Amino acid sequence: SATRVYDAWIVRAFHAAGDFIHRPRWRAGVRTVEQIQHWLPRIGMRCVCRMDNGDVVTLTSKYLQWLSDFVEFCETDSTGNMTWYTLRGVDDNRTEVKLDYYIPRKFPTTLWFRLAGKSAVKQSLDRSLENLEKVVAEIRLLDDEPVGTADYQ
Repeated sequence: SATRVYDAWIVRAFHAAGDFIHRPRWRAGVRTVEQIQHWLPRIGMRCVCRMDNGDVVTLTSKYLQWLSDFVEFCETDSTGNMTWYTLRGVDDNRTEVKLDYYIPRKFPTTLWFRLAGKSAVKQSLDRSLENLEKVVAEIRLLDDEPVGTADYQ
């Protein structure tokens, strides 16, 4: 897991982290995003990511909770690994973003993760959250700053 606080309203941080269009700009290892599908907006979104190592991974998003100061969603990749996103509004102008990474409980996967993958995943998550800072700062929305949290529920 990795956590970072950004100087941004939660809605802006959510658009930066949750919109697949921005993923190659901040997520470590993602080269391009293709075939974005939005069957139901923010529920069941799917895309194909081409990774720096040549792998092709399909991501499917599931949005779990949206409150004025809390957003929670997860993405599952085509291998069954899951990244859980938790965004908490610290105040109107700061947001904490936390990424938790989960792997399926299968013998070869868990063994590899314990021996070699855990530190690589941690470094990738930390680097990703570092990269996200620039994207969050550049995102502009029509109503970029909150007027009152009740207006966005």
